Amino acid sequence: MEVSNWDAYWRNARSAAAHKDGGPQDEVLEWFWKQFFNKVFPTFHTTPGLLDIACGNGAVPRFALTTSQSLDKDFNIHICGLDESIAALQEMRKRHPELDGIAASALHLPFPDKAFDLVTSQF
Repeated sequence: MEVSNWDAYWRNARSAAAHKDGGPQDEVLEWFWKQFFNKVFPTFHTTPGLLDIACGNGAVPRFALTTSQSLDKDFNIHICGLDESIAALQEMRKRHPELDGIAASALHLPFPDKAFDLVTSQF
């Protein structure tokens, strides 16, 4: 899908289940990601940085954020969502203003090597 089509999807997907928190797959995805983050986060001795590629409206960053908050009050993970769609990133930032959002292609990451401790992508 071209970037303009992907951005149009997010601009026009207000009623789509994938666009809402609590969509039809959220229960299963939340279980998966919380299990993953509960296993991985405690292995870090310092607060990790997380990059979620193709973040959309921020489902994975949301699960990472809520899981990290349940672990320890001093565990303030830095989360950055990357997506080609500015509309998706705007929606993510509306829901979670504490997250960073970068509009870029996963093929040309605008970060130096080893800028993040953990990289995720639901797609």
